Amino acid sequence: MQCTQVSTAMKRATSTAISSLALPLNSYIYTIAPINHNAQLAAISSDDSLRIIDSSTLKEVSNGIIPNVHSGVTCLAVTKDDLNCLLTAGRDGLVRYWDLRLGYSTLEFRGWSHLTKTPFLHGAHEDPDGKAAYLSLCCGDSGPVVGTELHQSQASVIQW
Repeated sequence: MQCTQVSTAMKRATSTAISSLALPLNSYIYTIAPINHNAQLAAISSDDSLRIIDSSTLKEVSNGIIPNVHSGVTCLAVTKDDLNCLLTAGRDGLVRYWDLRLGYSTLEFRGWSHLTKTPFLHGAHEDPDGKAAYLSLCCGDSGPVVGTELHQSQASVIQW
């Protein structure tokens, strides 16, 4: 296979803004997603918060921090039906639907054990049966879809 060189100079981008988002010490950001026609960004972080940020300044908007969105938040997805709503998922075995105009979760989805077909009562690190936590999330045409961590050597995909 031959590669043809198109350009000799690689273009470089420079950052236009930087922010720590006032995160607690030793916290980090898992996911950032554009919302509200790219005017804002939503971010989830290791302190289990959901933060809404102005995309041009990278500053948090007024009342833009929602703490404790999950016990171990892992995922963030933008909904297709409403630009003011988001989905989050976590190690607690829950998916939450957030209406950013209200500042709180308005709907909660609970998963199913792929072995027993019984609803999760608690999250992976709370449940004595060790049901799998959610590690990936998207907003499908009919609702949320999550992927789980391994549980007895098997991962699952769950759709609502």
